[in-house]
Amino acid sequence: DATGGEGSNFDKCRAAAVKALDVDKPCEVEEGCAFGGKWGAIEPGKPKEFFLLSYLYERIEQAGAGEYEPDEGIGVATVDELAKAASRVCSMSLVDLKTATKAGSIHPEDPPYFCLDLSYIHALLTAGFRIDGRFKMAKKFDIDSVKYEAAWSLGAALEML
Repeated sequence: DATGGEGSNFDKCRAAAVKALDVDKPCEVEEGCAFGGKWGAIEPGKPKEFFLLSYLYERIEQAGAGEYEPDEGIGVATVDELAKAASRVCSMSLVDLKTATKAGSIHPEDPPYFCLDLSYIHALLTAGFRIDGRFKMAKKFDIDSVKYEAAWSLGAALEML
């Protein structure tokens, strides 16, 4: 159920991702946990700026969720938009996903994992970090007029600092 093609299912893939995140593990830190008994959770109702970077940004963009400023390498999306895009991708046949690959929207090796990737990202945001609405994405950051690309964990760390 986790790979693209016949038999893929967003809800089942997301459930497997939530299980892997171990969100019910007892918390080992004072600030509260997001998943795995670690990682500071985002408090409900607290103003937040949560950035998804690099690979996560690219996957969501490839799925067609959110709005983007390609020249700037930034975008915004909601978890609902991500869920809809993931459901659509997970319902596509592997042949259709490979056709999308030929159109250049996703890497040729990625179709079998696209459903799982999107389901994992949704689980990470909603069950792990408890994001329930809009989030920002950035492919690159400007530091002293130089563009840098960073891993997704930096986007999480920015909120935690």
